[in-house]
Amino acid sequence: MDSFIKDDMLFVPYMDDGFQCKMKVNNGVISVRFGGSNLITDNEHPYEVFYPDKDAPYGYQTAADVWGYILKHIPIIK
Repeated sequence: MDSFIKDDMLFVPYMDDGFQCKMKVNNGVISVRFGGSNLITDNEHPYEVFYPDKDAPYGYQTAADVWGYILKHIPIIK
């Protein structure tokens, strides 16, 4: 499978084991993994995420978790 969009995130193949979405935010890069083996996920929480200010991946994440983090780390211009 090639790249695809899920939950408004662009996923590309990741080392023949699932998919990855990378998004740049003010404090670094968020890496969202989906569909790979050995990820800390379930059907209701499909993503494992490396947040730029954390030392380890966060498992059991949802799109709401990822976008909530992004909204906290991207300034809103008024």
